[in-house]
Amino acid sequence: MVEHRHRTRTVTSSEGEPQHGFALPERWRLQRVLGVGGQAEVWLAFDTELQEHVAVKVLARPDRPTAVQRLKREVRVGRKLRHENLVQIYELVDAGPSMAVVMEYLEGGNLSQRLGDGGLEIAEVESIAEALLEALACLHREGIVHRDVKPSNVLFDGAGVPKLADFGTLSPMDEGGDLTATNLTVGTPAYMSPEQVRGEEPAPSSDLYSLGVTLFHLLVGKRPFEGGSEFDVARMQVTDQAPPIRSDRGDCPRWLARFVHRLLEKEPKNRWKDAGEALVAFRARRWRPSRRAFVRATAMVVVVAVVGALGLFGADRWAEIRPSVENGELIVRNAFRRTLWRRAIDGIQPYGVALDGAGNRGTNILTGVRYGQPGRQHLDLRIFGRDGSALNRFEVTTDFNGQPQFPGMSEDLQLISLEVMDLGTELGRNAVWVATDRAWYPGVIGLYGAQGPSVLLVNSGHIRTVSAFDFEGDGRKELVVVGVNNELGFQAFVAVIDPAGASSRSPEISSPEQISSVGSCLLGYALLGEENEPDIFIDPGPGKSDPPVIRLGRREVNLGQDGAIEGLSLEGTRAFWEDVVQSAVRIQQQEGRETLVVEQLASRQEAVWSRPQYRVGAAFIVAKALAEADRPEVGARVLEDVRASGIRMRRLDRRVGEMWFLAGDRSQGRTALLEAIDLIGKGFGPVDEILDLGLDDALNQDETGWRETSKILGSFHFDHYRHQLAVVF
Repeated sequence: MVEHRHRTRTVTSSEGEPQHGFALPERWRLQRVLGVGGQAEVWLAFDTELQEHVAVKVLARPDRPTAVQRLKREVRVGRKLRHENLVQIYELVDAGPSMAVVMEYLEGGNLSQRLGDGGLEIAEVESIAEALLEALACLHREGIVHRDVKPSNVLFDGAGVPKLADFGTLSPMDEGGDLTATNLTVGTPAYMSPEQVRGEEPAPSSDLYSLGVTLFHLLVGKRPFEGGSEFDVARMQVTDQAPPIRSDRGDCPRWLARFVHRLLEKEPKNRWKDAGEALVAFRARRWRPSRRAFVRATAMVVVVAVVGALGLFGADRWAEIRPSVENGELIVRNAFRRTLWRRAIDGIQPYGVALDGAGNRGTNILTGVRYGQPGRQHLDLRIFGRDGSALNRFEVTTDFNGQPQFPGMSEDLQLISLEVMDLGTELGRNAVWVATDRAWYPGVIGLYGAQGPSVLLVNSGHIRTVSAFDFEGDGRKELVVVGVNNELGFQAFVAVIDPAGASSRSPEISSPEQISSVGSCLLGYALLGEENEPDIFIDPGPGKSDPPVIRLGRREVNLGQDGAIEGLSLEGTRAFWEDVVQSAVRIQQQEGRETLVVEQLASRQEAVWSRPQYRVGAAFIVAKALAEADRPEVGARVLEDVRASGIRMRRLDRRVGEMWFLAGDRSQGRTALLEAIDLIGKGFGPVDEILDLGLDDALNQDETGWRETSKILGSFHFDHYRHQLAVVF
């Protein structure tokens, strides 16, 4: 028998009494089975040399010598890894017909054993998520893909610290695989990424998808995809979208739900590249209380517990209340999760917040409700008292009229976010809500607080994220809003709004075309370029007093301490749009002087005009004004001048084509739209451009053009739209 004095050496045993079909060196004494899988057994053993317990995973020996060598190399890599959230590997034992991996023993059980019928507490999910991201980041830095992230592979030590096990080294290699391709770690169907289901080579982003399924399970209490067989589940992993987390778990923070859903993106490119990137994003979004806040909160819990135990007061009335929306019900609980009251509401949206001192006595509970017929559903904000009494109702659709700016806009709005924000000394805590039009594209943002309801902005495109920051250092916070502006070329935008400048009946504004009518509410509106990223969000600044950071995929946009955006002051962006709107009015009134007016605008606003995104946006506004004045050919030439300057944007080419169509020049219109489609490339979905071509074919009964358009549709597999256009034609 070879004697083992170093726990980091790969060893071979050729002697010894076989136990349960395999033999171990005398250093390790097997005690009992911890678990049995399809191709492996895990035993509890005692290390007589170091006088501590270890876990021993016993595997069938691979048939080919090269596979054995690969496994040994894997263990050598694995035992070099040192991380508090990874199970430590000690040895690989070659024991004849079997091989065994000796590793750290954890007595706290695994994560799947902690899952009951419901999800875990949010704080616990956040803690586990960060630990697993740490572990995966360590693996990915070493070029290791785990391949089988799931609750049963997350173990806990005696102190409750989660640790990831089975990271691609603890199973026999399949004969055609690489260092991490094993028979046992190719994945579990319920947690496998779509690319693993398709048999493609997993990458670090594949681990992120499996982590997303795991976190979904922890939050909701069930996996996102459950079917009658493993085949059904595997198919759903490839084809189906995960249901909204907050529909089942209303108390899940919006940022955390978005984070998990990004992990669950079907295409790897739409997730983060690896766990390191995901960890940075996670930590930037997770709220971390200060030590002072923690001490204060702890003291309050102690006081409430003592008072409740003594029976001196009704603890439920003094405890923090936590509303949530679950299965069509608004449920209000106290800090100890005791239900205070519940109310079933038809059409309720999956958002509920508690707001103190919002114009009524005590705490208000807000939620959103949609009602009416499909296609004409109104959106209300409903306000309830702490005791469940109905206090107020704010019908969003009656407080602005989008029809002048958005002729296709319906009354069918849906709430996409509702959260409480501290807006500083003057306004205090307010509920900030964002809604979108389901049938069209506008986004609406508003407030509800002590001053009542108000609409702040109706944007010509969806609003993605809202944050608050005190740019002027006067104790009053401004709102930072990011999203997409469809009318100005599908460009990402950032707006800075003074909520104190809003009235309960804000003007109907479609930024930035009506920017001059906003008064003091909209401080600045900046364009950031054509939006090609799946994710636009706001991160806190690196320091407490630093302004937030805008992220467009991997691009980072820093705001100045005074709110300046990429070197342009808020007042500068506002003045630019006011000048553009006034110039558009003059162009409508001064036929024959259009070029001169545009040249004068470019001269006055040279610093802003020189930036492509602003020049494109201004040209869109000017061209629209010319089209409304029945001079679309001039509008087309204004846009052509922008293209001639070397600026190429998909939506610019599309708008040029539409203007030429309006002017009756079908040849130039089709040429511009076809160039827009070439800019996109296959797979990016040029639906709008192709529909423009098809509608032009239909209006002009152009069968040759229709055949060309239909062929383009076929190359992008837009069969649904081809059928619609065929009906129109």
